[in-house]
Amino acid sequence: MGLQILKATTGVRLIAVDSSQQKLDIAREHGADEVITSDADAAAKILELTDGYGADAVFDFVGVQPTVTLATQVIAPDGALRFVGLGGGMFPYSADSLTEPLPWGVDVRRSYGGTRSDQRQVLDLARLGSISVETKTYALDDATQAFADLEAGTVPGRAVLVP
Repeated sequence: MGLQILKATTGVRLIAVDSSQQKLDIAREHGADEVITSDADAAAKILELTDGYGADAVFDFVGVQPTVTLATQVIAPDGALRFVGLGGGMFPYSADSLTEPLPWGVDVRRSYGGTRSDQRQVLDLARLGSISVETKTYALDDATQAFADLEAGTVPGRAVLVP
């Protein structure tokens, strides 16, 4: 969803990173200009695509240690670093010039949800057909399976429980 919203509201080049080829294919279908497999070479590939500068904005929708580490490795000076995922990853931060994880001027925020105005804008994008959500429905009695599928990463969009 985040990728679709960025594609619908900006003109920036979007680079998607994931460990799943299926999710990279979905990202490409929804507007990613570049897709990169999340592996030991991902940071180098992103830096190569940005001529060594880094990404002006990084949205981490997972928040586990490997994605947080990657985000700090590729954010550009004065960039916007947004942690949306709640995976428990972290990085050291200090206000001195010797700290390596972030270049100067990076704005870091944790954002799990939006405002009412944000939600209205997203609904407007959906009404216009600019974004869409793939869903997989489960009977309410199958809630445990739905959560297991989400944890396993086998739900390409959103899981919906139906009574």
